[in-house]
Amino acid sequence: VAKMKKNAKTQVCFFLMKNLSLFARSDWSLKKFRDPQTFGRIYFPASSKKFHKPGGIGDKCGFVGYHTRTDWYANTAAALWQMLDDKQIRTFDLEMKRAQLLGLQVPGTCILVDESQDCDACQISWLAMQTEFGSQVYFVGDSAQTIYSFRGAKSSLLMKLNASRSCTLTKSWRFGPAIARMANFVLFAKEKSPQTIGKITPIWDPYRVEGNGNPDDMVTARPIAQNWNHQKVTIIARSNTTLLLEAVKLLGFSRIVEQSSQESGEGTEDSNYDTLKRENYCSLIYSEVRYSDHHYDKNLSHHHSDHFPKFHINGKGRNSGHGKWNSVLKEIELLYELYELSQPEESDGETGPARAIRLDPKIFREFDGETVTWDMFQQRVRNLELNHYLATIGLIENFGRDTMRAMELFKSMVLDQKYKAEEADIILTTAHTAKGQEWDNVQVCDDFIELKINPPDKRCSDIHCQRTRKSRKLLQFTTKSYEDDVNLLYVACTRSKNVLSVPPYLKSLITDFDKMWRWTIQFEERVQMDNKVVRKGGSTDGQDGIPGFSEISNPDVETAYQIHDDIVHALRREMGVEKTALIPIFFHG
Repeated sequence: VAKMKKNAKTQVCFFLMKNLSLFARSDWSLKKFRDPQTFGRIYFPASSKKFHKPGGIGDKCGFVGYHTRTDWYANTAAALWQMLDDKQIRTFDLEMKRAQLLGLQVPGTCILVDESQDCDACQISWLAMQTEFGSQVYFVGDSAQTIYSFRGAKSSLLMKLNASRSCTLTKSWRFGPAIARMANFVLFAKEKSPQTIGKITPIWDPYRVEGNGNPDDMVTARPIAQNWNHQKVTIIARSNTTLLLEAVKLLGFSRIVEQSSQESGEGTEDSNYDTLKRENYCSLIYSEVRYSDHHYDKNLSHHHSDHFPKFHINGKGRNSGHGKWNSVLKEIELLYELYELSQPEESDGETGPARAIRLDPKIFREFDGETVTWDMFQQRVRNLELNHYLATIGLIENFGRDTMRAMELFKSMVLDQKYKAEEADIILTTAHTAKGQEWDNVQVCDDFIELKINPPDKRCSDIHCQRTRKSRKLLQFTTKSYEDDVNLLYVACTRSKNVLSVPPYLKSLITDFDKMWRWTIQFEERVQMDNKVVRKGGSTDGQDGIPGFSEISNPDVETAYQIHDDIVHALRREMGVEKTALIPIFFHG
């Protein structure tokens, strides 16, 4: 009970801290923040009443009745702000908020704000008010490249600016037409998704980019990193976890996925790495995994071999590059001990309970004085959104008992070598660190969002179908309306100048579009020949089936036409394609 109460108090303190951050990154005045009528002034998880529901953990731990008193968080955060301001406590966010509230002047008559799409509301408000001092302010940004929403950045902030003049720069001299087409496909998906359709407040003005760089650039779905001895390759991933997996794979420490049930009759699962999802960031792939390092000579720990690539880690500072990885490896070493000790012991054929240990309070400040198991640690990370531990958890869950061997290899062959970018064969970078940079050859990993089309639900927009003369739901790509997933994929796909390698699923998706296009033509030809009318609810199974169409299994005729009308036909029309397939246009070979 005592531990549950302590955890509940920690949860309440976390909600309070997030509410303070919410105010610090907003454009609100303190008066507006204190106003109970201000929409969104309470950190949503605190107001969603999951923790504070009647009879829930909050009630049981002494926070009785808070499900009707969630205003307490905003009111207390306002009081906490006043106290921090009086004591002149200084952090980056607090200093930005003070400048905005005081309306401080930025020295200079011409102010250029680059990457402005990643500014929060407080920063945008403060910089925009500089016009009151007679300064000219230029906001340069791309709403489709907003990738710091976790720090309060919103692309809609740029859309709300009362600009006296707006200019667009859509011509790129970084890449040519092939890479531009792939980038535009991602923008097409963004436009045909909840991030654009049905939005009351627009978060971007849909556009397309024109490639004026290398006319012979190319896009492929084949991995190119293994060709490092012929061409330098930059690997871009969403997470550091995936970068480490790719690195040790290139060093010969590869994982072999085994069928968990040999009697199932199904084929072996492929070796695609599971994305570190926010909701389930530590999930393993679908079956039992073991690792093979038969190509790895441990004597290579002290010197490099021509058989292995030279790696450079992109980025500087504590949150990227070597600084980030050194802290991650230290965490891995300590948390792996927790993971190993927390594995159930087998005694006399029976499985014992998972063991708990006390984490070092100097390193794990959020767990000071607590004894936790591996599962308890992960639960606390989820509840308190301690995202800086996600990479460590993902690595340990992926490698299991081979974690330290993989870490030793990565440290000795990647981190300790410290090759410069111009010396390296392989450059490793996350999409966040890659922002604003470019390379000749880029391989995009498969831990970014997978663009899918799902059957319409009630959240989709209503349209009038000219073919059926009925109202129906508009089919869209499945994305969340408020996250940066599509933007991260777009940023990754626009870093290359010559060769871009994309996840294979993108080629499979466009291949499915071609199959849908061919099916539509064949189906209409058969209908015309037989002088039949397509009946509502008719099935495309059998003769009319669409083999290999992966996004909607066994769609009926009406749904199949919806996919064609809303997505496939729209894409083909945009590409200017009438009688040819899309695949040869998007992919080389």
